[in-house]
Amino acid sequence: MTPLQTIPEIKQAVDAGNVVRCDGGGYEVIKDSIGQYLIHHIGSDYYIGLHGRAGTKYAEKLNGRGFFIPNGGNTMKATRTNPASWADNGYTLTMNGHDRQMLLGALQRQIRHHEHKAATLKTPGNVKRHRRTAEAVAEIYNELYTCN
Repeated sequence: MTPLQTIPEIKQAVDAGNVVRCDGGGYEVIKDSIGQYLIHHIGSDYYIGLHGRAGTKYAEKLNGRGFFIPNGGNTMKATRTNPASWADNGYTLTMNGHDRQMLLGALQRQIRHHEHKAATLKTPGNVKRHRRTAEAVAEIYNELYTCN
């Protein structure tokens, strides 16, 4: 584990393709398609900027604690092209096993969520959308589960 202390260090590590985590590992720092550095909660779709807004007294204040590069550094890299929507399939993922179990757990939760929505919603269009999403996530899960 490599600790990171400053905003430039964190940005440089992300730009180099390393996974950067904070707050015990439950959050990952990403760079989105428009160049913003965001802290993403791994278990949900919650995002916040890496630091306070430029030009304010909070510009140099990090929005997380304990930033680090886990052992293996760049073994897994996820890029979100549109942080506003899960259903846009906006992920590019390269993985060689580092966070496989955590990813599989997150995929299982997404499958359960969309299956539940499909079973409880009344609008046919929404039901169909959630069923398709659950099936797509299940395909990804099955592919990753069988990878060595």
